[in-house]
Amino acid sequence: MAYLDGEIVDEAKKNYKIKYGKIAERKEAHRFIDRLAVSCKEKLELESPPDSLVATCEEFKRIRSAL
Repeated sequence: MAYLDGEIVDEAKKNYKIKYGKIAERKEAHRFIDRLAVSCKEKLELESPPDSLVATCEEFKRIRSAL
């Protein structure tokens, strides 16, 4: 969510759960999830995405192909 919120992300150096953990549990997360889903669905290139988002898009594609 930090990346989708415009932050430069380095997952190896920083724990984003402190800032985004509570957001992920609430409806506020939908704006981030929707943005990522559109990016994955439309195969938009994300600039320097963290590994977790690359894996998320791959999983999104896998699930979509199964439907």
